[in-house]
Amino acid sequence: MCACGPTTPSSATLDGRWSGTTSQGTPITFTVSSDQKVTAISVGYSFNGCSGVQTFSNLNLENRSNGDVHPGAMPEHRIVVPRFQLLGGLD
Repeated sequence: MCACGPTTPSSATLDGRWSGTTSQGTPITFTVSSDQKVTAISVGYSFNGCSGVQTFSNLNLENRSNGDVHPGAMPEHRIVVPRFQLLGGLD
């Protein structure tokens, strides 16, 4: 999934509410706190005649940024890629 498009945050940090559309055309939003942790995620779904939005709140997911090299970039052009991981176990 990629949260692309208009976003609220405009500072150099990631904090704020981010929104976009998944590659399946459903909405996705997530909130990043001032200490750079993901605190909520909402993901839209639509399959087998069912559609809706699933929200996961009260999260505390750490930003797992690294120095990945952007595809096609020269190795000396390192960028920070923010990422977080949400695994099963949520109902």
